[in-house]
Amino acid sequence: MSRCLCIARTQNQAAAILGMLRQCKISGAIVPTPQRFIEGKTCSYSVEFPARYLSAVTSILRDNGLDNEIVSI
Repeated sequence: MSRCLCIARTQNQAAAILGMLRQCKISGAIVPTPQRFIEGKTCSYSVEFPARYLSAVTSILRDNGLDNEIVSI
């Protein structure tokens, strides 16, 4: 199963994003951000979710005024 990461700026933001996904019945988990995605950033937490929800997660973030990077893994 293909997965995506929404890279959060803080652990609290990761928790908030996970809460938004769960409200929409999208499964996810807070995970450490892989080192290859951290380069030059200060983010150590990401929200991992199934790639089939990429469009929905993008909309959820946009609707909540967030512009976090989403990467496929």
